[in-house]
Amino acid sequence: VIQVREEDMAAVIGAANSHGLGECIHEVATINDSDSINIFLGREALYSRQRIDLQRIWSGTSFHLQSLRDNSDCAKEEFDRILEQQDPGMNVELGFDIDEDVAAAYINVASKPRVAVLREQGVNGQIEMAAAFDRAHFDAVDVHMTDLIDGRVRLDEFNVLVACGGFSYGDVL
Repeated sequence: VIQVREEDMAAVIGAANSHGLGECIHEVATINDSDSINIFLGREALYSRQRIDLQRIWSGTSFHLQSLRDNSDCAKEEFDRILEQQDPGMNVELGFDIDEDVAAAYINVASKPRVAVLREQGVNGQIEMAAAFDRAHFDAVDVHMTDLIDGRVRLDEFNVLVACGGFSYGDVL
């Protein structure tokens, strides 16, 4: 399922058609201004519920686990933000020029930029992450948190830091 702006729909359908996938494209939903989720079969309404209600149901288990594991006041504050219908959620503001060629300094030079592939107990995907950076001509170095704590490695020795995902310490790393 993908969401496509109305003005881009023709281009998406054209791309699907050019790859023999035209029969796979179906409109399954449209955005409405009511902040509700409505399911229809033809013109018959089968289900309707406010997005806030559904989001709180979806987030309920995570909220209860977070309340037990973390600061319960913070967990409740985060859960209650769902009630704020006008809350835009997290938004990214770039603090750099997206058009700047940051790779230029490393092209055709003998040294590769060093990337610290940071990990902790329970993390996964660090091998794939290191392989991706290696393929992109970085010098990928496996850095465990104990390496930093014990002073064997310092982050100022690297040009790049990447923290891998996974389930380390309840995803709070």
